[in-house]
Amino acid sequence: METRKVGGLTLNLKVRPNGETSVFVTHEIKSRVPEPPKSDTLFFTTSDGSLRRSDPNQEELPLRRVDVPADQSDPKEASA
Repeated sequence: METRKVGGLTLNLKVRPNGETSVFVTHEIKSRVPEPPKSDTLFFTTSDGSLRRSDPNQEELPLRRVDVPADQSDPKEASA
């Protein structure tokens, strides 16, 4: 995800001797990933303390779906 913010990666290697001809290598990887911006969400409270996404004091508009025939290229020119 592109956030356009700075991130980081740290690689830590520890080398420990194990006799004359071998070593143990231990690794530790730490990453710092930038977080995407967060936004607030608006909720409305009801008289009983519930949360709603729409305002319970505002009437809802009686919206309905209107299908446009596929052969009409410009919906503004539709005949009634």
